[in-house]
Amino acid sequence: MAATGSAFILALGVTGLAGAEWRFAWDIPAVLGPSTFVLDRLSGLFLTMLGGVGVAASIFSEGYLEHLEKRWNFHWMPICQALFLGSMAGVFVAGTIPTFLFFWELMALSSFGLVMLDSLTESRRRTGFIYLAMTHVGTAFLTLALLWPCARSGSGWAITDWVSGLAGFGGWERIVVIACLLIGFGTKAGMMPFHVWLPRAHPQAPSHVSALMSGVMVKTGIYGLFRFLTGSGVVLHAELGWVLLGIGFVSMLLGVLYACNEHHLKTLLAYSSIENVGIVLLALGMGILLRTWGHEADAALAFSAGLFHAFNHAFFKGLLFMSAGAVQATSHDGNMDELGGMARTIPAASMLFFVGALAISCLPPLNGFAGEWLVYRSVLSGFALPGLASKIVLPLMAAGLALAGALAAGCFVKAFGTIFLGKPRSHAAGHQAAPGMKRMIAGMMLPAVACVVFGVFPEIVIKPLTTMFEASRGLPYGPYALSWPGRPDEGVQPLLVLSCLAAGILMAWWILGRRGRAPAAAVVETWNCGTPLTPRMAYTASAFAEPVKVNFAWLLQLRRDLRDHGPLAPLLPSRMTYRLETVHLFVDYLYKPLLRGILALSHGVQKLQAGSLNAYLALLFAVIVGLLIMGGIR
Repeated sequence: MAATGSAFILALGVTGLAGAEWRFAWDIPAVLGPSTFVLDRLSGLFLTMLGGVGVAASIFSEGYLEHLEKRWNFHWMPICQALFLGSMAGVFVAGTIPTFLFFWELMALSSFGLVMLDSLTESRRRTGFIYLAMTHVGTAFLTLALLWPCARSGSGWAITDWVSGLAGFGGWERIVVIACLLIGFGTKAGMMPFHVWLPRAHPQAPSHVSALMSGVMVKTGIYGLFRFLTGSGVVLHAELGWVLLGIGFVSMLLGVLYACNEHHLKTLLAYSSIENVGIVLLALGMGILLRTWGHEADAALAFSAGLFHAFNHAFFKGLLFMSAGAVQATSHDGNMDELGGMARTIPAASMLFFVGALAISCLPPLNGFAGEWLVYRSVLSGFALPGLASKIVLPLMAAGLALAGALAAGCFVKAFGTIFLGKPRSHAAGHQAAPGMKRMIAGMMLPAVACVVFGVFPEIVIKPLTTMFEASRGLPYGPYALSWPGRPDEGVQPLLVLSCLAAGILMAWWILGRRGRAPAAAVVETWNCGTPLTPRMAYTASAFAEPVKVNFAWLLQLRRDLRDHGPLAPLLPSRMTYRLETVHLFVDYLYKPLLRGILALSHGVQKLQAGSLNAYLALLFAVIVGLLIMGGIR
């Protein structure tokens, strides 16, 4: 059922991306009132990624759930999954504010149900509470930001009415609305500092749900930002562009650093999603800056780059989460320090993980490279902007983007090497593949093919995007539509890419052929001073991340704990333990002090509940007097 529904969403999305426009009005008086559903190119783009990842995740789940059958509650899974897919589709096609908020809330509740399906453990209940609290804080800000302009203008509840309502705002009211919009959509997108739910929720959810949450659900925040701000025709100021650039830069850099230092595979992937959301925000901020300075064509390139990178991220992150599910189903462990050698246990899954790792590391000719290359180009085009800030900040942004790409590549070299290569560090890692592996592989094949196709032929998506800008702005974006990988006037050259691929394959075939004719090399065990090799001698994920920790210790704020427990016996050396932890800046320096302050305030207010009627009457009298004084002053 989920696969059929996802296939329908995919067909609808491809139709919209191809240029079909569809508008459907439905009066639901008891619930939402007059509702409108709209399909256009922007909706089509996000519906395509939802349908594509949804079909793959549905096929994958048929095999993945076999190893969970005895432990998981399946009764609510199909219902929650169908609601989750349908609510995300509803968000992408909603044409009125109440309808949008209804599907937004339904999406949050259904995803909460999927995360909490197995609610037996304390960690899962805690994760569910944090996720629910964060998503509703974001919804509260979003509700204020969306309802206020419509209520103020009184023109209606359509999204176009919201745009005209915001145009009538000025000064601090406009700043408040846009700030609330950023918090609301940014919380769902996982941008820093509102990201704290994301690294906790994804590891707890089933892997096909994590693929949908990280691949598509976080993109609803990006969709909202683009639908209501950057692509709506609202006049934007350069200050918003600088804010998005700053948030994107911090999310990108800290996200990839935390991913490098993470040893649990799904948590690593979650932090990597924060990094990629940062790259998308960087492109959107760059687009706003370019537009405010009148560089409309370059602004279109930046917006297209951001949307295209979000589209690509849905497929390679979905593939990686499903690969993580195959690893976890086989080994029953996500700790990379306990894995190893799984390329022999699940060879097909290891190859598909390798494809996803290449794509997220932005290596050609896969789709990650195509999207990030356009983001590079948009940042480089900003060097021509006037002002000292652009001369200093934008080169730093470009350097940060390059650094994040290098760290991401190192991060996934660590993940692939420690999980699939070397000797198994546990019995489960080298035992046998999990049941249902063939159907898991079938589901993973779809996003892997998408990574290759959208990398070699990026114009399939880029051209409709630039056509969308041409239609909405009436400006000549055409030269930039096919501007990968050379100058704007060179266009996309898929034949060149395919020729390079063919040449590489022929060269590899020639080298392997010569090797086959050469005398066979002797294969012997690695010499280890006469002692046998053990898994403890293998390079662990912790050891791999050590150089990153050392070089970025000033930013990661490492917390070292070295304890001497004394000798176990005379003449023996002391037993010592060493613990190295990464301090999460926003959690330790923002949320924890805020939580302590709220608890202290709550304890203070609790003292008012003394159980004395006289105290309650005195408090009521004081409140009434205060209100009278305030009314008199006004």
